[in-house]
Amino acid sequence: MTEHAPEEAQDVTADYGVARAFSLAATLLEAGSAGLTKAQLRQRVAPYRDLIAQGQSESAWERTFSRDKAYLRGCGLVIPEPETTGHVDYRYRLDPATYGLQSLSLTPVEMLALQQARHMLSASRHAGALDHALWALSTRALAQSSEGSMHPSQAAEPGAGAAAPAVVDLGSEREIDRLLEIAEIGLRRPLVFDYTALRETTGGPAQRRTVALGLGVRGRWYLVGHDLDRDQLRTYRLDRIHSPVRAGGASDAQAADSLRRRIEAGELYPDFSVHEALSSFPSEPADPARQLTAVIEAHRQPAPPVPRLRPVTVSRGPDPAEAKIERVLNMTAYLLSEDGVPPSELMAKYGQSPEQLQRDLLSIQQSGTFDSDQFGDYIDVRPSPPLTLQEFLTSYLPQDAPITLDLPLRATAEAISRPISLTTPGALALLIGCTSLAGLTEEPAVAGAADAVARKLADIVPETVRHTAESLALIYDEGDAHHSADREAVQASIRQSCGLQLVYRNGQGERSERLIEPVQLVHHGPRTYVRAWCTRAQGERLFLLHRIITASLVPDHERSTQARALLQTPAPRPAVPRGDDSIDVVLRFSAASAAQADAYAPERQVTQQGGSRVIATHVRSPESAVQLCLDSGGEIELLKPAHLREDIVRRAHELLSSSAH
Repeated sequence: MTEHAPEEAQDVTADYGVARAFSLAATLLEAGSAGLTKAQLRQRVAPYRDLIAQGQSESAWERTFSRDKAYLRGCGLVIPEPETTGHVDYRYRLDPATYGLQSLSLTPVEMLALQQARHMLSASRHAGALDHALWALSTRALAQSSEGSMHPSQAAEPGAGAAAPAVVDLGSEREIDRLLEIAEIGLRRPLVFDYTALRETTGGPAQRRTVALGLGVRGRWYLVGHDLDRDQLRTYRLDRIHSPVRAGGASDAQAADSLRRRIEAGELYPDFSVHEALSSFPSEPADPARQLTAVIEAHRQPAPPVPRLRPVTVSRGPDPAEAKIERVLNMTAYLLSEDGVPPSELMAKYGQSPEQLQRDLLSIQQSGTFDSDQFGDYIDVRPSPPLTLQEFLTSYLPQDAPITLDLPLRATAEAISRPISLTTPGALALLIGCTSLAGLTEEPAVAGAADAVARKLADIVPETVRHTAESLALIYDEGDAHHSADREAVQASIRQSCGLQLVYRNGQGERSERLIEPVQLVHHGPRTYVRAWCTRAQGERLFLLHRIITASLVPDHERSTQARALLQTPAPRPAVPRGDDSIDVVLRFSAASAAQADAYAPERQVTQQGGSRVIATHVRSPESAVQLCLDSGGEIELLKPAHLREDIVRRAHELLSSSAH
């Protein structure tokens, strides 16, 4: 175990629950088929020895031991129990052969589909979890091709011959957090959460109790469930859920059991389909007059004072023990399999904050086991993480030196170097990617392979994740139906690798003609973009599909080298560049639309009581600010610059007047 600075300087410690569980797994693996009794484990698992030295009673240790076993089993590790109680000499075992992710057999075309699914999600905020999942599969999946053995990571990249798949954004942080919480609890089970419906005027989010029936995408993520209070089917937007989703209580569970029996008997929702449920309601409010009236109401009074705004930081949800242990075991496997991994890569791959990474590294360093001769072996982390957060933030992270692990237990190292899971975010993201690819690709062979990969992945992921993925309905074309001819022209241009002549309207309402070379469709929330090389701007651009006025193929204009090169890089996230006409604005988003603020690149922000959100950002021009508020239907209020509020009200009155005539 590495020596550190004097203990009085320490302000960050290892998570000893993680270190205990890790040490227990390592000790059982090292013991092999012989196994170890409880008495031996108390003497050989390093943190258990520390507890004995601190005076922990045997009964208290039994509870600790039971908890640690439960955590490891929750991570998928198989630790058998005696068939009957009272076996003091029972030997606990963890078979190295069963440690880690199950093997997976993939054909070459399935490996290509897996890579294309990953490429589709390249713009996702959860690309790190996807990278871990793909790496984990690459260690456990081996297929035979005409050239011999190959890993999934060696499959051909998209764009090498066939049309590249569309790019799909998984969703906002809030949507994905809610999606993962629902996946952990499972479908057909009662959920409780705080929710704000569109134009709700009750003063804040209200509690909802619902039994989850399915999930899907239609521009945004939705939960479809049976509302226990209203006793009817309801649809909820995940970005309007303002609290963590939690499992219902005992009375909710009884109601869910009764509902489940009615569904299974065919008495309720006999032909239920998430796809039909999401397709059965309008994607946008259909009353322009009502929207414009709401805009006027939001802006007719003088602007309220701007609240104190704070720098934008990444929010982190709860970090339960089982998730921490799973993360640390997977991270250890990755570190042992590589020559060195920079801290920045670890934080991206495992979604850690700096504090979480520091604590995880210290937990690994505190994990150890003793042999029968009472010689202890600990894992050595190099470079050793400092014991103060300030030093970690100001010195360790900026250096970004590759981290390596030295594990003296050679027999154990081989097993621990195998990943134990895809992780829930990684597994769900890959399943979503495969399902999306199957629905969006124009190549039947790839679509079939994506379906096959999804079925195979379902066999190695937790049951709740599998059921969640099986319920998904992914609708990416809705909302652009009136632009179907433009979409078809874009897709034909991508297939044929030729040019496309556009008449396009920008955010200020200005029209222009331009020749572009499309390479991909990019689905970002409710909006679809065309990723292309623009011959006029001589650069990469994202064009909103609904702003295309006309589109016509130019068959004799071949795709340029610059356009082909775009497919070798991830699609950029839509963003508003700063230009000569750009202005700084302060916007207030209603509680129901608060999550949409993320799409406007907030620079400072605050969430107010009741769930509304105020952000400081920039827009392309004053006209863009006015148009944004007019299009929002009163859900977005401009606070600064205040003088534009009069323009918004005037324009809204003009539009109301013209629509009346």
